[in-house]
Amino acid sequence: MRHTTPHRFTCMKIGLCIRVPLLGFLCFVLTSSSGALAQEKWTVQLSSMTNSLEGVTYGAGLFVAVGAGGAIRTSEDGSKWTTRKSGVKHDLWNATWNGSKFVVVGNFGSILTSVDGEKWDQQHSGVPLHLLSVTWTGERFVVVGTYGIVLVSSDGWNWMRRDSQNSNIMRSVVWGKDKLVAAGHMGTILTSPDGDLWEVHETGLAIDFLGVTWNGSRFVVVGTFGTILTSEDGNNWTEVESGTSLFLWGVGGNESLFIAVGVKGTILTSPDGVHWTKQEAGLADWIYAITWNGSQFVAVGSEGTILTSKQGDQWIPRTHPIKTLIAATFGKLKFVAVGAAGTILTSPNGSKWTPHSIPLESDINDINWNGSQFVAVSGSGVVLSSKDGESWTTVPSGTDRALRRLIYANNQYVAVGAEGTILTSPDGITWTSQESGTDLYLSGITYGSEGYVAVGAEGTVLTSSNGKEWIPQSSGVPFTLHCVAFGGSIYVVSGDGGKVLTSSDGWEWTEHYPGTSTGFYGAAYGKDGTFVLVGAGGMIVRSKDGKEWRFSDSGIKKTLWGVFGNENIFLSVGKDGTILTSTN
Repeated sequence: MRHTTPHRFTCMKIGLCIRVPLLGFLCFVLTSSSGALAQEKWTVQLSSMTNSLEGVTYGAGLFVAVGAGGAIRTSEDGSKWTTRKSGVKHDLWNATWNGSKFVVVGNFGSILTSVDGEKWDQQHSGVPLHLLSVTWTGERFVVVGTYGIVLVSSDGWNWMRRDSQNSNIMRSVVWGKDKLVAAGHMGTILTSPDGDLWEVHETGLAIDFLGVTWNGSRFVVVGTFGTILTSEDGNNWTEVESGTSLFLWGVGGNESLFIAVGVKGTILTSPDGVHWTKQEAGLADWIYAITWNGSQFVAVGSEGTILTSKQGDQWIPRTHPIKTLIAATFGKLKFVAVGAAGTILTSPNGSKWTPHSIPLESDINDINWNGSQFVAVSGSGVVLSSKDGESWTTVPSGTDRALRRLIYANNQYVAVGAEGTILTSPDGITWTSQESGTDLYLSGITYGSEGYVAVGAEGTVLTSSNGKEWIPQSSGVPFTLHCVAFGGSIYVVSGDGGKVLTSSDGWEWTEHYPGTSTGFYGAAYGKDGTFVLVGAGGMIVRSKDGKEWRFSDSGIKKTLWGVFGNENIFLSVGKDGTILTSTN
């Protein structure tokens, strides 16, 4: 994910542009269990809403947006977007359509092709350099990138390298007026009739050009510090006043309107490429690219930003960044994940996710399916209900205290949360407050053979046979207990410090050491009679009996806040829209 910093690259003196991600490492050691547990494989799925989107194109009735971490998203109408698997983790920078296939280019020589925008194939570019832009001339694809790299291909599969006569970073390339125009760093502009032979044009400017477009009568180049140049032939360029000093990262348009986009939500429009007007998008996000499909503009940018506009003056945000996913469940033949700032996603298979908008800004902390409806609880005390996981209704719970976890068992819902809050409901609509006997935060609840068990701050454990009368139990530990699960006649509890407690009745608890001090925030019991705990730094451990635990490699370092399990699958969710699945 790209962070909002003054530059999208760190540019080294040798001229190579390299993304500098923020790396974090967490070291830990876990004890091995003696049980015959098969090695569990976790697959990172893409919620993809937080991946910065760097490029966008339109073809075959489909918008295709590409971006950081191999993100690819598609949409038929610009409003509803579907995540696609690219098969790569490198950043993808640009895409184009030639009438029969899409071509996408990215870091480390990545080239992907697709005939439908759904299934993507990797092609061999033959170079390790970053490929930043691609266009179609009518006869061949042309790609430009770092170190002045130029590649050409007539079919998108077989690529040949060409000499661009320069070694600067070339950021963007377009075809127009029977020629290619490429723009790049250090004021570089190149032209070519075919992609084979290139001519360098001196602009006399030391700024970096970041985008170029052609609208049928004029070329426009944009760049750093609000720079805009225009040309009718691609050879002779004139600088015009943009009205801004902010970086402009992309430019596009149609026959009657140019649109330039950039940092801090900058959108400029011009009927002729010479006179520019600032438009208000109402965003602080950076906008990197824009395309036109004949009826609307689509712009994409940082944190998964997507905007649409009919005429370029009024813009509608189509996505909202997912900061954190907190919980998930399965029902009505779909997964539903919930999280920060009213986030709700649905998926038929755990890999392709669709966001849904709801009128709620607070965090959605948990969700449950009771066989006929989904019910979710939030950080503002609001309860939500839905028959399909897509259309939601808000329900007053009678409290404004944060509700942290929710369960449906013994023909009723039970929700727990801040200040010892416990609510019960027979239908998810009418809620009754119950006396918990504590004002401490309650952060987990489950139901088992001996009834309900709720856990929380300072080692709190409460038990109840009916969800109404609650009895405090001694856990024997002083730290916060975040999660609890039941399975195979055992209650399993964990929280801060990585310690695990087990009990057969909810009254007497035994402490176990899984071999890590990492805090655990989610617990589930599911496939093959296995307990799974998830937590900080992508930590996942599993156990058959709750006593002996084994490390399970998640492949990530991001905090996991929740996990769902059933007889077929485990699905965990966490920071930055992280979604993991395991079926073995």
